[in-house]
Amino acid sequence: HSRSVPVSRAELSDFTFSRDSRLLVSAGGDSMRMIEVATGKEINRYTFKDSSVISVDISRDGNLIAAGCHDGCVHVIE
Repeated sequence: HSRSVPVSRAELSDFTFSRDSRLLVSAGGDSMRMIEVATGKEINRYTFKDSSVISVDISRDGNLIAAGCHDGCVHVIE
């Protein structure tokens, strides 16, 4: 079983799934997007004006998302 989940027209740098596989978090261009896998619906988007997002990760408990940016900063979102 396969399906496509539209992520972004911008460059896709990284992505990760939540532990329960219900959420996909992607990094690309100046933003990080949270997408509900079942529907493909964007739940939230964070834009970083001064840098490109190059990596993302979700904490084991799912409460934190980290976005690594090209300027050397890691932004942690609760």
